[in-house]
Amino acid sequence: MDKSRGMNGPLELVVNAIPSKYSKTRKVDVKVVKQGSPKVYSRPVSEVVVLRHFSSLHPNIEQEFPKGTELRKNKLVALKSQAEKQVQFFQKFTIHSETVTLASYQLAWNIARAKTPYNEGDFIKKCLIDAFEILAPGDDKLKRSVSDVQLSRHSVKRRISDINTAVESQLHSDLQACEYFSVALDESCDIQHKPQLAIFARSVSNECMIKEELLDIVPLKDRTRGIDVKEAMMAAFAKANLPILKLTAIATDGAPAMIGSVNGLVGLCKADQTFPDFWNFHCIIHREQLVSKSLNLDNVMKPEMEIVNYIRTHALNHRQFRNLIAELDQGLLGDLPLHCTVRWLSKSKVLSRFFELLDAVKLFMEEKDKDYPELSDLEWIMDLAFSVDMLCHLDRLNLTLQGKLKMLPDLVQSVFAFVNKLKLFEAHIQKGDLTHFHTLLKASEQVTSAALKKKRDRYATLVANLHESFVTRFCDLQLKRPQITFLVDPFNVETDCLKAPLVTDEAAAELEMIDLCEEDQLKAVLREGTVEFWKSVPIEKYPNIKRAALKILSMFGSTYVCESVFSTLSSSSASGSRSAADYSVEFRFTAADFGWNDSSLRSAFLQDLNTNLRDDLAIHAAPSYLDELIDQAISLDNHYRKQERKASSSPPISHTFFLATGIGDTNSSSEAMVLGRVRLTPEEHQ
Repeated sequence: MDKSRGMNGPLELVVNAIPSKYSKTRKVDVKVVKQGSPKVYSRPVSEVVVLRHFSSLHPNIEQEFPKGTELRKNKLVALKSQAEKQVQFFQKFTIHSETVTLASYQLAWNIARAKTPYNEGDFIKKCLIDAFEILAPGDDKLKRSVSDVQLSRHSVKRRISDINTAVESQLHSDLQACEYFSVALDESCDIQHKPQLAIFARSVSNECMIKEELLDIVPLKDRTRGIDVKEAMMAAFAKANLPILKLTAIATDGAPAMIGSVNGLVGLCKADQTFPDFWNFHCIIHREQLVSKSLNLDNVMKPEMEIVNYIRTHALNHRQFRNLIAELDQGLLGDLPLHCTVRWLSKSKVLSRFFELLDAVKLFMEEKDKDYPELSDLEWIMDLAFSVDMLCHLDRLNLTLQGKLKMLPDLVQSVFAFVNKLKLFEAHIQKGDLTHFHTLLKASEQVTSAALKKKRDRYATLVANLHESFVTRFCDLQLKRPQITFLVDPFNVETDCLKAPLVTDEAAAELEMIDLCEEDQLKAVLREGTVEFWKSVPIEKYPNIKRAALKILSMFGSTYVCESVFSTLSSSSASGSRSAADYSVEFRFTAADFGWNDSSLRSAFLQDLNTNLRDDLAIHAAPSYLDELIDQAISLDNHYRKQERKASSSPPISHTFFLATGIGDTNSSSEAMVLGRVRLTPEEHQ
């Protein structure tokens, strides 16, 4: 039992402890004797503790500061003021700590976004301190705040991990709460030849809020069959706890493992009873690239590629060609780019630059005694000009299809608009009107009318074949086009255009379409934009067509975001992840088919070597043989990697820097802050 004296003096005796439902003592029974009569009260434990403290440490308070006196009032005011000062003192430290911690998180986010080493935080901190020494020399408070910001390598690592965890959790919550979602998948091998599966999810809420996020990048262990891709996708779904019944579409590339009707990902998902009825799309951009290959440009590309490779892969030739351009002083562009097959716009850029530098190329090849009669053949030059113009038109279509948050109707509209343009091109070429072929028009000035007519017939045939290829390749979109167009123009489509799986009750959807067409107020809202219009459509009145619109809004039409992920991964890891030894092995296999001399091979080897290694090799004496150059590069690379392992300063390849509203453009200020998985090296885990 515990005895204590209350503030007013009577003796209190704790006679019983009252446990709560959590087995904690929250109240006690207190026996109090007043005027010779005992009474029992229930009091909170906290109150009893305060009374005990008061009676034990301040037994003479009543005598020193009697109640009702001015002395007692002044004492209370002084005690309250002292307590407030203590609170303010600790709050000041708390606010300061929160501020510098927030600054640390922001800078860690910037470091992750820029894909720079974690130990850059110390360098940034030193730069800030030096800058404030000049800009605000008398502001000691600001300098102390900067000095307190935690930016060590381990702090930056923890900050990035915290941000990743928070954003990943928010992403999963948003996907679980969305109305519908679709996924885009693409598989590619990383720089170490390990297959990686990129999975993006696009979700839409009831309020038509569209989000496009990187769900996961899943390494495929061995093979890349349809069943392997499906298992990886299902693992990502399970990890995010995604409701599969809300899936509306799957967008993939055209690989059999993806779109195969039996053993492909799409076929396996359609055969799986846990999946709802969904649309599947072969990436529209991939299809556009496949169609563009129907243009037979081999007679142009083969000699052009030989000439470009001869100039660019020999260091001496490259220098001499650039010097020749400078000597001509005709305002020409200073170089020829190399062609890269995997880059969508590469062929057009190479051909366009080649045509602009055609005179300089012809003069240079004559000086080198290289015989290429095509450079003087007017008909070949016309073929080159037609190729330049046609590929420029295709590139404009490709650029229109690229980008994040592209709505499916916009992609479809761009494709079929280009199909109609091809009809116009064919008709104009047949009439001799080269208005839309500026390069061809320029090249045709030196050709006879008979030769020009013969070429026009051939070009018209090529455009007609390209048109036919587009129609064939996109026939599935043509069948779905009435339903897709419904999203952007619901007042001018057929009332029976909506079919399963967009709607579950087609008859009810037809009636709702008729009612919607009479909504004059909503017609005015449509002019403000498609998304704004569907935000205004009440789901209570139009449940079927509103849900159909939400499903279309959630659909991917291409795998552009996946391609952007792989491009970003390649650009960030190519210089650091691939060792000089791995690169040399790949180079030897590739160079075996070239038949170049040793000097040319040394120049080509340096062309794609790590930039830092190339700069360091330039300091040393130039090796006389390719084998010596490779040995030197490997030795330097091994030394640097050993130093990096000791310092553990470089961040691992991760998707920390990927952004959901512009993943191809990581410098865009409008992008949302989206982080993926942060994978750390063993040294960073320690």
